Amino acid sequence: SYIFGLPMGIVVALVAGTTAAGISFLLARTVLRPSMARLAKDSPALRDINCAVEAEGCKILMLLRFSPMVPFAVLNYASGLSNMSFVDFIIGTLLGSMPGTCILVCFASTARSLVTEGASQPWYVYAGGVLFTLAILKAVADVARRV
Repeated sequence: SYIFGLPMGIVVALVAGTTAAGISFLLARTVLRPSMARLAKDSPALRDINCAVEAEGCKILMLLRFSPMVPFAVLNYASGLSNMSFVDFIIGTLLGSMPGTCILVCFASTARSLVTEGASQPWYVYAGGVLFTLAILKAVADVARRV
């Protein structure tokens, strides 16, 4: 967002993040599969994620992406070991990454504006925006945790 502004910054960040996730997925599915399978076989958490992803695919992946508790890279590689299709993986990653990416780019864009142009609103407007954003993040994480 520092270079591209808010709308294009969101697009660039989503495309870059989804592309990186897709590369990790394909690596786990091909070149790294033997070593990734050895690492994953003793992990009950990865086994659970794998079962859920194989059963519900895109929907489960999207919900897991909403949660800040699930490491992005681990989920990429775990999904690559599953039977999930690449298209489902990309769609789930793109949709699941959207809320967090939008919030981060918005924060970065706002911070840049505050530093370069100064505050155009009173401090409490920004504080309220931060509190509202944190409340939304908590609500999304709670929903993802319940599912």
